[in-house]
Amino acid sequence: MATLARLNTTNFQFQRLADGGQEKRLIDDLQRYFAGEATSFEHVKVDLSPHGLTSFQLAVLNQVKGIPCGLLKSYRQVAEAAGSPRGARAVGQAIGRNPVPIVIPCHRVINAGGGLGGFTGGVDKKKILLRIEGFQPEQFSKTFV
Repeated sequence: MATLARLNTTNFQFQRLADGGQEKRLIDDLQRYFAGEATSFEHVKVDLSPHGLTSFQLAVLNQVKGIPCGLLKSYRQVAEAAGSPRGARAVGQAIGRNPVPIVIPCHRVINAGGGLGGFTGGVDKKKILLRIEGFQPEQFSKTFV
């Protein structure tokens, strides 16, 4: 729980989600996740409507929400799946508007060449999340270490 609290207070912002009934399950899932268990958040319903996202940004976040634990996708792969094959940079911008990191696992999107890319909470947080999911530093470019 200390890890969860520390990460939460250093740029991971969790907001009230679609309905209050799922909060306990979400907290339990987050605790398991930070304990290193492969955890799916697909059951969590996130209301993205109040965030002023474009249809492309919504498509991107919906694609990213479907990336399972243990799998990474490139910005280009997400762009293609969201209907804009040349929109890799726009994917990065859309991911930057993600209101619920971890639940919508934008940390699982990396550069096509294997580099980490960016992360709203900082690349150090992205490294932490990827390590929790079992990825090792040698799987990425030198910037991972």
